[in-house]
Formats: sequence, structure tokens, C-alpha cells
Amino acid sequence: VRSLLGGDQSATCLVDIGSRNTNIAIVDKGSLALNRNMDTSGIEFTKVVSQGMESGEKEILSQFLDFLRKLEAQDPELKLHGFNIMRFDLPYLFGRMKAHCLADDIELHSTLFRLLGTDMMQLSG
Repeated sequence: VRSLLGGDQSATCLVDIGSRNTNIAIVDKGSLALNRNMDTSGIEFTKVVSQGMESGEKEILSQFLDFLRKLEAQDPELKLHGFNIMRFDLPYLFGRMKAHCLADDIELHSTLFRLLGTDMMQLSG
């Protein structure tokens, strides 16, 4: 957690949606305040979230892509950090966004992969 947040003391929620489970950690003032692990993952997580938002996968992914575009425009130095995001998360998001025709391949690749910061799996390996 500290390697991702550095010295940032603000409250932060970290969500790791994996292929088998999802981990949610809340960090406040540099310390872990809450950590929960759920057996929900990937497409199951999307279904649960979409039911709660009364939206489908396409709408959620579209909103997420718009969110990334806005962040990228506000902060060109923005980077995404995660564990195994190069081999699972980003390719999965790319594939689902492509399946819903949210943008062409070049724009999707540019938006998702340009933001890549550190893949923690690469560091552990």
C-alpha cells in the first residue's frame, strides 16, 4: 500500500478486482483502516455493480473510459498501478470495451496502456 500511495495522508480506497476475488482496502493517514476480501470477481463483480447502479456493463465501462479520459486530460502524468494489470486487468478491460464498440482499438490502447505505471507482478517476479 505504501509503495502505491507514498506519503499521501488522505483517505484512499484501493480496489483490486482479480480473476478469483476482489480485495478492498481503505487507507487513512498512511495506515490501513479496513481490508475486506470478497469471493466476487471479474464479470461477477460487474454484474453486482451494474445491478446496484441500474446500469449494464456497457454503460459502466463507458463511464469508466470517460473518467480515464478526464483524468488524463487533467493530469498527463497520471499512472495506473496494480498487480498483474498487464496480463489481466488492462487486456480484460480492453476486450470488453472493444466488444461494446466504445472506441477504436488505437484510442482504447492509448487510453488504457499509456496510463500504465507499475505492474507489481513484474516487480515480484
